[in-house]
Amino acid sequence: DRNGDGIITLADTYERLRELGFGRIKSAAAAMLIHMGLGPKTSKRFTLDIDIRNIHLGIHDSDTGVYDKDGGFVPAAFERLFSRFDKDGDGALNEYELKKMLAPHAQERPGGALAAKAEFSLLLEIAADRNALVNDKRVQAISRDRLVQFYDGSLLYEIANANKPR
Repeated sequence: DRNGDGIITLADTYERLRELGFGRIKSAAAAMLIHMGLGPKTSKRFTLDIDIRNIHLGIHDSDTGVYDKDGGFVPAAFERLFSRFDKDGDGALNEYELKKMLAPHAQERPGGALAAKAEFSLLLEIAADRNALVNDKRVQAISRDRLVQFYDGSLLYEIANANKPR
C-alpha cells in the first residue's frame, strides 16, 4: 500500500510482483489469483481490491498457524512448525519438507492447500537461499532465518530492494 490509502489494487500487486523478479505473465496471473481470492474476503463485497484493514480475513484454511486470528506473527508457533518439519535438521526447509508441511490439509481443505502450495512455490522461486540434497537430487530450500523474515513481513521488501537497478 504505497500510497497509504488502505487499498491494494490489482495494478499494485502486479507492480510489486515485478519488483520481486517475476516475469510479466506470471505477475499478471498471480496478481489476478491473489485478488480474486482476497478482494471479496477483505472488502466484504465483490471487488478485486484488497482492503488491508481486513487482511486477517484472508487467512485460508491451510495456513501454517504462525499467524494469530488478527494476522499477527506468533514466534512460538513458528518454532514448533519449523522444528516439526525440518526433518534433516539443516536449518532450512526444502521443497519436499514444505510439501509435507502442507499435506495434512490437502484432503480436508483442497482449495486452501492449493493456494498454500502455490504461495510456497513462488516463495522458493524468489527467496530460496540454499540447496539441499534429497535422494541424490539438488532441491531448493529456504533457511529458518529467511522464513522468519517472510513471516514477520520484512523479506519481500528486502528482495524488492535488492532487485532495484543501481
